[in-house]
Parts: sequence; C-alpha cells; structure tokens
Amino acid sequence: MKYSFLLIGGPTASKKTELAIHIASKIPAVIINADSMQFYQDFKILNNRPNSNQLKKNEFKLFGNIQIPNFPNLGWWNKIIEEEISNTIKRNKLPIIVGGTGLYLSALEKKPSFVPKIKLSVKQEIEKLHEKFGLDFLYKKLKDCDQYSYKKLNQNDTHRILRALEVKKSTGKTLRFWQEKNRDEKSDDKKKYYYIVLTPDKKDLYNQINLRFMEMIKKGAIKEVEIFKKKNVNQNHPIYKMIGLKYLVNYLENKITLEEAISSSQRDTRRYAKRQITWFKNQTVNSNRLSFDDATKFFSLSTCKNYFLF
Repeated sequence: MKYSFLLIGGPTASKKTELAIHIASKIPAVIINADSMQFYQDFKILNNRPNSNQLKKNEFKLFGNIQIPNFPNLGWWNKIIEEEISNTIKRNKLPIIVGGTGLYLSALEKKPSFVPKIKLSVKQEIEKLHEKFGLDFLYKKLKDCDQYSYKKLNQNDTHRILRALEVKKSTGKTLRFWQEKNRDEKSDDKKKYYYIVLTPDKKDLYNQINLRFMEMIKKGAIKEVEIFKKKNVNQNHPIYKMIGLKYLVNYLENKITLEEAISSSQRDTRRYAKRQITWFKNQTVNSNRLSFDDATKFFSLSTCKNYFLF
C-alpha cells in the first residue's frame, strides 16, 4: 500500500524537522507545521522555527502564519490542515506534517470531535465573570459543573478553564463529552498516512535541549522577547505557554538573573519533553517508533518511492 501523507511526531529537540528535510530531499514534498508555538509570527528563535537557509531550500507551510491576538485551536487546525494536505497532493507533492503537539497530529488519526459553536452571549458572560471575580472563582465554579475538567486542568490555565465553562454553559454538555463523542472512530479510509514517532535517548535529548536553549540566547532570543514585550500582550494569551518566554520577561524586568532564566527554561523544556514522550507512547494509534538515525536510514530514495504516491 502507498501512503498519501506522512506524520512525524516526537518530543521537542528530537530532530523532527531535520528528518522532514531529509525526506524532502528524496521526493517532492511540503513540510507542514503541527507545533502550536511555531504558528506564531512574533517568534522565530524562541520557538525554533526553520532557519533562513532551510526556508530557501524547502517548501514550508503554517510556520509563523498567526498574528497575536489570534491563536491556534483544534477547530482551526482541523479545517486548515485538510486544505493544506489537499492542495499539496493536487500539486503531486508529499505532505509531511511535523510537530510535537500531539493533539493536532492525533486529529489526523481520528475523526475530530464536534463541538457546537459557542454562543457569543455565553462568551461575554464568562469573560465578565472572569474580570469581576477572577480565575479562582471560575476554577471553583468548574468544580460544580465539570469535575473531569476541574481535576485535569491547571488552576492557572485561564484559556482552558474559560473554554470548559463556555462549552458547558452553551451546550449543556461537558467538553469531555464532545471530545469523547467520536473517540473510537477512525479517519476516512481514503486518508492513508504513515506515522513516524522519533524516540531519542533521554540523556542525549536532555543534553540537546540544554544546548539548544543556549544557542537560542546566542541567536538573539532576549532581543526577540524584548520586542514582543513592548506589545503589552495580555498575559492570559496562550503565547505565554511558550517555554522560556515568562522567564526571559522576568529577566528583562530585573526579577531574576539571566542564569536563572536560562536554567529554569532548560528545566521546563526537559519536563515538557518527558510529558511528550509519555503522550506519544500512550496516545498514538498507528505509529512507527524509530531513532533519528534509523529513520534517516529507513527513508532512502527507494523507500520514499515505494511508500508514497508521489
């Protein structure tokens, strides 16, 4: 069987983009982003977007295409990724969807759950409650109407807490109800994909994470954050989940030293990678787990021609 598109997942700093570029050198392809932080236009260094040399030699899509205050979500992703895959296939090129946001990759394995459109009046009501009483009040309110979300969500996760309350208030059902609705249904049989999950050695991965953040600092991550800081973006915006951002902001505000900012960012990245490893191990439906070296050896010219339609 030949496949229509390729998924590449794995933890941060596992060389996913490098593998995609390797494959794109063997067969006509478009590399499509599936990393929630690399969608943002404001950052090139701190979110480790492809560099200028890589951009010149390869075709990339959905990198740096969202301007704040907008932000990506699963509904937006489900719509735009279908368009990108379809357009790429029409041009006789292989869509390579690459990223570490498992939820987005998972949406291509399973039918996305349908959540009815939230009423504007409900959104406004929840926002007013947030402004008047604060996040702690809404988090406690969530406990009364959606126990699953209350236990699952971090009490400081403003965006998801508000979202869970909006869904419950607007539809009468919890967010989990809608997420589970089509959980076991497979994607359209016509959507044949091959899925690689990179599995680096943990010690090597953590070392690479530490080195990569130091390289970001050398390339100008602090200046990038300084420019972003001048925009006065609301700190409830999902962009602040970007690892390293809050620590570098604190450094610029003289709240912590640069050494503390770097150390904390490296630590949080390692923790994030550990969570990603667990997620990809337990949540992927039909993935093939390989090291970067084994994956590059596997995807020879003959393999690409034999495995893919293009």
